[in-house]
Amino acid sequence: MLLNEENIRKLIREALEPIDSSSSQTTQSSKSSDDSDDYSGDDLPDDDKSISAVDKNFRPIVEKIMGLLKGQGFDPILGSAYRSPKSQQDKIDKGYSKTKTIYGYHVALDDQGNKAARAVDLVNRGDGWSSTKAAFDFFEALGKISNSDQFKDKVEWGGNWKQKKKTVGGKEYFIGWDPAHIQTKSVSMSQSAEITKKGVASLKSQGKEAESISETVIRALIREALNPIGRAKKLRAKRKEKSSYDGPLVTDSNGKKYLGDPGVGMSPPGYWQEFRSKLNAHINKVYPELGFKIDNLGVTRDLAAAADAGGNTARVSGSKHGAGLAQDIYMHTKKYGEYTSYKNDNPKLAKDQKLVDAIISFLETSSYSGKVFWGGAFSSGKRSLKKGQLPKDRGILEFHHFEFANKDMPNYFTKYKDELAKLGLKPGQITSTKALGNLYNKLL
Repeated sequence: MLLNEENIRKLIREALEPIDSSSSQTTQSSKSSDDSDDYSGDDLPDDDKSISAVDKNFRPIVEKIMGLLKGQGFDPILGSAYRSPKSQQDKIDKGYSKTKTIYGYHVALDDQGNKAARAVDLVNRGDGWSSTKAAFDFFEALGKISNSDQFKDKVEWGGNWKQKKKTVGGKEYFIGWDPAHIQTKSVSMSQSAEITKKGVASLKSQGKEAESISETVIRALIREALNPIGRAKKLRAKRKEKSSYDGPLVTDSNGKKYLGDPGVGMSPPGYWQEFRSKLNAHINKVYPELGFKIDNLGVTRDLAAAADAGGNTARVSGSKHGAGLAQDIYMHTKKYGEYTSYKNDNPKLAKDQKLVDAIISFLETSSYSGKVFWGGAFSSGKRSLKKGQLPKDRGILEFHHFEFANKDMPNYFTKYKDELAKLGLKPGQITSTKALGNLYNKLL
């Protein structure tokens, strides 16, 4: 075998298969066109779903969208980027792609023959294209970002195509047939095909051959490098086997463990829904010109994610979301636009004194005073802000966050005191995020 870029990539994929055979996933994508093909594509590179295989002009847009999704608590990965003609034909034959042409936005090169996908499929790590609420919440968020003023002229979202109402996990979604897919609007499919054909000609003229090297040696080196990954996976499996707790405190949903109900955790059913409704009404009453609208950004988080912040500085280990004792919200407004990311939108909202005062006055009502606290007060040195004060530092970061008071947390665990006793814990001990983190780890 000749040692060129594509052959080395092929060897890497083959070496990975024994370690994680689940890494290859069939994907959907590219869209319709009337272009005809005049080249079989045998000399084109193999599939590549790395960010480097995305067109250099489209790549920053994809990275920005992935960043916004991460800001909302998702873990986006590229499920598909560049596809070989053979792979694309297979998608067409199996009905996974509705395109009539091999050359689309996925089968795309630049004029020098470099891989330059002008479409990608984005999925949430661990959820993929599954028909689960977690996957569809991700697709819904991807659609909102893609259709926002910031991106609607730059990308087209596959979830807009032939939209239908679909109920998943008890929630209704209005979503099209290819919700993981986004493609550039900067060039048409026929223009993309013409650029790709120039790239094909360039590849043919270059030859792309290099010095040979033993396939066995390459595979051995790759496996040697990946041995630590294999050991880590075995350790995780061992930890899973050692988990001895089996009771009503934990619910398994889509392969993840949740404390209590996956939708509300330990919080009273309907509590946060009513909270969102009342906060929305209050702000629109005292600040009607803002055009305020709330959407649910999340109440619960699975135990593994809640126990470990995973390097995310916007999260804490032992998060109250793991117990459903916190609420994050989207804050859409006519004045500032659609809320897409806490990193981008919170700094703007946190400067609006009238909005800040409206939230403060809502939390001063008898229903919530001393019971629910706002993330906007974090870093202020006090549990609550006073009217006329603005959030700062972490208070800006957590502007979208609300949570139950620490002192009240034991109340939500009282009915499970016997289950907690099996873990050597008492409800009265659960009064901090550190204590929650300890509980989460005992349940994992």
